[in-house]
Amino acid sequence: MMGVIELHNLSFSYGTKPVLEQISLTIEQGKITALLGHSGCGKSTLLRLIAGFETPTTGLIKIGSRVVSQGGRIIVPPDGRELGMVFQDLALWPHMRVAETLDFVLRAIRCPAHQRSKRIEQMLAKASLQSLARAYPSQLSGGQQQLLALARAMITRPTMILMDEPLSSLDVSLREQFIETLLRLAKDEHLSILYVTHDQAEAFSLADRIAVMNRGRIEQIGTPDDVYHSPATDFVRSFIGVSNLLEGSVFAEGEVKATCGTIQCETSGFKIGEKVQLLVRAEDLHIQHNGTGEIGGIVDRKIYTGAGIVYHVDVGGCILKARSVDEVQKGRHVTIKVSRPPTIRRLRDKNKTEP
Repeated sequence: MMGVIELHNLSFSYGTKPVLEQISLTIEQGKITALLGHSGCGKSTLLRLIAGFETPTTGLIKIGSRVVSQGGRIIVPPDGRELGMVFQDLALWPHMRVAETLDFVLRAIRCPAHQRSKRIEQMLAKASLQSLARAYPSQLSGGQQQLLALARAMITRPTMILMDEPLSSLDVSLREQFIETLLRLAKDEHLSILYVTHDQAEAFSLADRIAVMNRGRIEQIGTPDDVYHSPATDFVRSFIGVSNLLEGSVFAEGEVKATCGTIQCETSGFKIGEKVQLLVRAEDLHIQHNGTGEIGGIVDRKIYTGAGIVYHVDVGGCILKARSVDEVQKGRHVTIKVSRPPTIRRLRDKNKTEP
């Protein structure tokens, strides 16, 4: 797959404070790539470097076949990079109507007059804004404002669209509607999108590839399935999803004895008695109402989420987190079945950092 944007050993500092360190990443054509991480990890700064609003301290940025930044200097300014941008605060022009906004952008790239009206009409239809062509941004709903910001970014037919936490101000239902629209447009228009978010649900709903960031570095790059089921580092294991990290030792072939009980998993390559750590996702632990689960415990706490209920089950002093859509009373004795073999790895010295 051809890379639309390539980053090589990119670093950035504010004065003496490093913000990004040795970032190397290929953002693929026709794909939605998500930069996912906690607030302050460097996601938006990386987006600004790609857009040309900031100058990298070191490293190279390549868009298509052109080097746009290298060796601590900007070679191609923002307006020459052929990128569309959707900002977190949208930055809509309050004095311009919807159609005027799109016309202004096309005039800026010297689009001929005879083409502008047709392209505006087409874009209004794609964004479902035909009936609002003469409305001002203040007259639009939050979702409609998001669509206008996206239409403004798309109408120039950019090499890639950069989106910086665009849904942070929307409620859940509007977010879901916008994501559905964005996925439809991405498919129909073969869009290449780099999408910054701290919201895991957004990243996993939208992205073809996810780059998980932490403290100015990329911890893992992969498909949503790879990142979720095969986390590469301790940070990704703890950050993605709701997980249980259990310590134990290999008891027999295919079995690990942990504090909460004996759990079946793939142990090939491990010796009997070897200390290991298991990653067990909350959704892979099923509360059994008929008492047939292999692990027994007491419901200590329950947390309501959009994807059901996360139960904290006390198993002899060890808390297991299990996800369920069923109501179970606090204090009830339950049994838990492990429905998917957990990820196993050797237990490392906690005083050593992971390479």
